[in-house]
Amino acid sequence: MKRNYMVHMYAVVRVPVLVSASSPVKAALKAEVMTDLYRLLKHNGVEYAEQVVGFQVDEVDRGEVIRCYDFSPDEVYVSTDSLSIEDLEE
Repeated sequence: MKRNYMVHMYAVVRVPVLVSASSPVKAALKAEVMTDLYRLLKHNGVEYAEQVVGFQVDEVDRGEVIRCYDFSPDEVYVSTDSLSIEDLEE
C-alpha cells in the first residue's frame, strides 16, 4: 500500500562572499556575520553544491504528520544503489 510522504532534503548551496580579513578563519567568520542567508536563499544568486546532507521524511495522512524519519545520505543511497527509477514507482 502506497503512503504519502513529505520529504525535506537538506542540501548544501555555495554562496560566494568576497571579504578582506587578516586570516582565513577571520574571513570565514566575517563572511558569515555579514551575509543574511535567510534573505539570500529566497532569491537567485546561490548555486546548488550537488550535496545532500540529510533527509527528513514525514509520513502524512490527511494533512497530519503521523510518523517522522531521519536519514543520512549514506542510508538512502546505499540502499538504492541497484534500483532504477521504475523500481521506485512500486
